[in-house]
Amino acid sequence: MSGKNTVALLPQRAYTEGISTSVLQEYLHNLEGRKGQVLAAFLEGLSIAANAGPGGLQYDAVASLAERPSDVGEQLAALAVEHGQLSARLAEAETAERKLDALVKLQQRLADFDLLMSTGEYGEAAMSAVELQRSSEEDSANTALREQTEQRTSSLLQALTEKVTSLIQVSQDSISVLDPAAAPRVWMGLTILHQRTPHVKALAQQVTGTIIVPLIHAGGKTCMQTAQHSSGGGHTLTRHDDDDAAEGGLEASLLTTLRFLAGMCLLVVRMTVESQVACGGHADTITELGHLVWPKLAAAYIERRLAPAAPRDEAGLDAFQGMAKAAERFEGDAAATGLVPVSDEGKGRIQQYVANALDKALRGRRLRIVGAARDMLMAPDQETDVVGRPLPVNTEAVAALKERLTQGHTGQSADIPLNWGAEGQEGPVLATGRFRITCSADKIVQLMHQAARDATSSRSPALAQTLIAAVTDVADLAASLPPQTRAKEMQLPHPAALYHNDCQHIGDQMLSLPYTYSPKLAQLAPSAPAQLIDAAQRLKEAGNAVLNAQAARQAEEVAQVLAQAQGWRGLHQAQRGIAARRVVQQAQHALRRLGDALGGTLAPRDFVRAAAAAVDALAERAGDDILAMRDISVEESEELPKILGPIADDAPMVALGGASALDQAPVDRELLITAIEAASHNLARLKDILFILGANLAQIEERWDSGRLRASGLSSQHVGSLIQALFEDTERKEEALYHIRST
Repeated sequence: MSGKNTVALLPQRAYTEGISTSVLQEYLHNLEGRKGQVLAAFLEGLSIAANAGPGGLQYDAVASLAERPSDVGEQLAALAVEHGQLSARLAEAETAERKLDALVKLQQRLADFDLLMSTGEYGEAAMSAVELQRSSEEDSANTALREQTEQRTSSLLQALTEKVTSLIQVSQDSISVLDPAAAPRVWMGLTILHQRTPHVKALAQQVTGTIIVPLIHAGGKTCMQTAQHSSGGGHTLTRHDDDDAAEGGLEASLLTTLRFLAGMCLLVVRMTVESQVACGGHADTITELGHLVWPKLAAAYIERRLAPAAPRDEAGLDAFQGMAKAAERFEGDAAATGLVPVSDEGKGRIQQYVANALDKALRGRRLRIVGAARDMLMAPDQETDVVGRPLPVNTEAVAALKERLTQGHTGQSADIPLNWGAEGQEGPVLATGRFRITCSADKIVQLMHQAARDATSSRSPALAQTLIAAVTDVADLAASLPPQTRAKEMQLPHPAALYHNDCQHIGDQMLSLPYTYSPKLAQLAPSAPAQLIDAAQRLKEAGNAVLNAQAARQAEEVAQVLAQAQGWRGLHQAQRGIAARRVVQQAQHALRRLGDALGGTLAPRDFVRAAAAAVDALAERAGDDILAMRDISVEESEELPKILGPIADDAPMVALGGASALDQAPVDRELLITAIEAASHNLARLKDILFILGANLAQIEERWDSGRLRASGLSSQHVGSLIQALFEDTERKEEALYHIRST
């Protein structure tokens, strides 16, 4: 290679700024030497390859080429040119070969398509057409392929349309499937080409317009019959006039038509499992056809059959319900064909219409019941009445409970004998004793019973369910309306107690409705028992919430009276002692007023709960005040039991209020006093605190060892603080403190 060629290897614009001529000459010399080294290595490789390989012209040529390095450059260049020419001709040949192969394959596909069309294999022909379309899209420049594909696809669609028209024929009096054997192939071809839906729509329009709607307008004076052809296996549905058709003939004819359509889909779309996976089976076609046929069928059926008989009020309810049952039964049978689309709630169009029509007719009855209940609840200056029956009292149980209380044990709710029979047996399950309610509550109970009686005597499930819904509406209204309209009155004990009693009474009566009107009520409205129980529970809980809040508020007010004493120090002073006694009397008076307000109103157990809350809060406040004293003088320890003793000893009796308010027998009053004391846990604690104020160390230790102080709620810390406040520092005091704290 010449120096000129060597310079040509350099870039056209060499960045030689800062490089001297001698350095550049040296660089060119090195490059020429490197070229010689590469050529020598190449020739050496050729020689080695020639010597290592077997003999022959090819290897001899390689060896001779290695021996003449001066001619290598020119020969390599000539060979490269020749190689390039050969490669170009080879590429042209390969391109021509590919085009020829594509043309051969296209001709083969077209021939296969034509063969499938001639043999009636329309499904396979449709798949072939889809493949041709895909190839045409991939080779968009191939105009011939695109034209051939469009021509074949158009001819296939035309053939399929003609086949569908000849296979399924619909006239004013009949529907026929003429060639069931060819139908699946035709239907498969339409599905593959995404042309099924237009034909299904056309079929649905023909069937509804020429068969179904005229059949409904005929009013059941026609019948539908199916027949199978003797040759070819075809089927035909034919309409015949029948003036003597029995009742229900319209529904029977419509069912026959729908079953024929479903069977036709099964017959037409009969294909292999693989084809069903690819194209969708007969179920998809039935569903698609149902979404087109059923809405028009249901609309025409409702317009001609149900709408004229829709009830405007309860008078036409029985006649409509008989027709509605037949309509719903027809829709249920039709749903078995798969042609009935349903809502998210699982209801068809006919069932939805029937439900809406019944609801519209029955809504007035339901609203009248709720409106009557509202007027009862809103009536001003309501009178009251006493309901319930006196509970039997077990005197032995009362005596046993009193004995336990004298030993320092407080009672639990289950221990209070307010529903025990005379022999110690449990009393009636729902018995609560006598209590006072408003006359409105009694009227509402009568309204509920009347609704339940009407429900069971109606023999109509829809009416029964509506009336039970009205009863639950009344219960919810009774729970929510009084607290909203009489919010201020509900802050007072007596109105709150009456509201509580009304809720309990109405709720208890609701709980008895499923049993009183069994089994008819459950048969007509299976969900009625659960609805009534839930509504009654909500009502009773609302009443309990108001009474509990009122009891807590009254208890806090009674206990707060003791705050007027401003502590219990200096009670031996005349004015301080008189003021403290006056405060205690005021607390008792507040407790008595509460008893007067509630004693003649609440049932025994509810009264005990409310009164015990006030007594317990009063005793807790008095006990906490004493426990907070860090130093109690001898005079104070003597005066405190005298001043606070009436609370510890008489609070349960004072809480009963006036004797005239309760109208209870002596044994019942004794029971209530005992029950209040048993439910007031802090009352026993106050008694023990007052005992400690007047006891010596030995007596305190003895009562501590008996466990009575702990049972009443006094801890070792409480007892120790009282001893610290009462007694001077002596060795005996330390022994007592150590004994109490260590045991």
